[in-house]
Amino acid sequence: MSERSSPWWYRRRSLVFGAIYFLGFVLGGVSSGPQHGYVPAFVQLGSRWGSNGIFGLLTFSVVLTALCFLLRLWGSSYLSAGIVWNDNARTDALLVRGPFRYTRNPLYLGNLLMAIGIGIMASIGGWIFIVLANVIFIWMLARHEEAGLQERYGAAYERYAATVPWLLPRLTPAPATGHAKASLRQGLLSELLTGAMLLGMIAVLFNARVGVLAFFVLYVVGILAQNVVNMQTRRNE
Repeated sequence: MSERSSPWWYRRRSLVFGAIYFLGFVLGGVSSGPQHGYVPAFVQLGSRWGSNGIFGLLTFSVVLTALCFLLRLWGSSYLSAGIVWNDNARTDALLVRGPFRYTRNPLYLGNLLMAIGIGIMASIGGWIFIVLANVIFIWMLARHEEAGLQERYGAAYERYAATVPWLLPRLTPAPATGHAKASLRQGLLSELLTGAMLLGMIAVLFNARVGVLAFFVLYVVGILAQNVVNMQTRRNE
């Protein structure tokens, strides 16, 4: 196992992501002012087309969250929970398989889709903050990880970076290298939290009031389950 010592914001990236959403929802609501009340972006934007517009945007947010889960599941199936959630950046291998043939950071692309999908439940100002803050933080995380890959793999990584975009995917897959094989089990174990959040969003789609409560319950359960899996994976590595 090869790790690159990482700064605090990388080691605590899950907390930073959580703080971004917290600020987006809480401060976004405060900025709306007590006289206006808290109006989610999907309601404010969708109301131009009536109830169908509101439901359509909420459905769109669930679809984006589902795409996030599927994309992260695909990428994580080539890794493991110990790599995906490791405190320090891992440089075990230069992986050019699966979604890594289209984008160098498929998991972070999934995070961006989630920011757009879940963030739309905040106010418009909060939604904009969540998306922009995610873009900036994802860029910071990717640069830190790729500096380690550049240091370890040199010219091989430079060729990969010149062929595959850092975030937005190319249309055709780059040539595969290495012998890594996907494991659905590893992917599912790595994405318990993302899956829990997707279930929460589906609950919101069916019943907004009850679904919001279900979302937060599933979010907490997902965090606890993911931590258990991560600790078990580290002990077995």
